[in-house]
Amino acid sequence: MKEYKGKIELRIENVGTKSEGCYAYLEHAEGELQLCREGQYPVNDPYFEPYKGAEVVISGTESHGWLIVETIAPTLSSEPTALENPEP
Repeated sequence: MKEYKGKIELRIENVGTKSEGCYAYLEHAEGELQLCREGQYPVNDPYFEPYKGAEVVISGTESHGWLIVETIAPTLSSEPTALENPEP
């Protein structure tokens, strides 16, 4: 397993086909990787939605052009600060 740092993007792809839907990608220093989870269909996977646009560190394994995600953790730059979200 390897760690990858980058930004998660969600894109609608394959418009007009049976596989049309939202796919997750990790944009990183070396390019981009399409994301999926072991045993899950990669289209419209709600697991990636909370990380849309976030800088993250992903632990996973590359296989056949995909990054099979084990864990995702936001980087410190993606976490809100106390000033951005003050407690009531």
